Amino acid sequence: MPRGDPFDTPGFDIGSDVLVSATVGAGSTLPVARTAGIKGSHKNVLDLTARNAIPGDGLARDAATQFRQEGMTCFVQSTQRVYRLIGGVDNADWLDDTQSTVGTKTRNSDDTGTVEVGSILAQSPTTALRVQRSSPAANDALSRPVGISTVQQVTQGNPVALQTVAGESVAIRLVAGLTLALGEEVVLATVLGEGTIPGSGISEPTIGQQIQRVGIILDALTYGGADRLVLCQVDFGHRRTAS
Repeated sequence: MPRGDPFDTPGFDIGSDVLVSATVGAGSTLPVARTAGIKGSHKNVLDLTARNAIPGDGLARDAATQFRQEGMTCFVQSTQRVYRLIGGVDNADWLDDTQSTVGTKTRNSDDTGTVEVGSILAQSPTTALRVQRSSPAANDALSRPVGISTVQQVTQGNPVALQTVAGESVAIRLVAGLTLALGEEVVLATVLGEGTIPGSGISEPTIGQQIQRVGIILDALTYGGADRLVLCQVDFGHRRTAS
């Protein structure tokens, strides 16, 4: 890789590498390398603390001690999720990239409030394999949606069903007072577990908060009633910082 590549680092270009002219192969049943020591490779770690400790947070992409590359993935055992660096190489750039062939999953709720049908849910920042209602105004983990609730849950610690697969159609709960149009982008609102529309001026993320797209409106459903549901095509893939 040429040194001018923004993802490269000093010490990893052809000017200073140890060059080999053939594939490195194992001469026995022993492995030839550990992924923990390979720049930009997939990692497998115990928890989110270990993921965030992979060298590179706050460093320039071309720093000599930079182990990360944009696009690299990391499996976290405590959450059973795969995360990918999108848009940068800092800890704030880790996004949930878990792939699934199962649309509906069940996770215990870690939320002290009522999880309504259509609530936008994120991984609990304190308890593995539990979910809470999302909000960009709360802990950073809660600004990263992983699913939409398909049942109401009023008791903390009890199971809640959630739809998780991007591209699927699911009902999402929005804040009140929006003017809707089909095809509008729905983003995470500052109200716990609810969505809003960019540019509406209603419960939008403020400067410095994470704007997370959660879907595209396909139908107004019962919006305007008590449950304020719209049918959306789920899309958790676009995240940016409000400015």
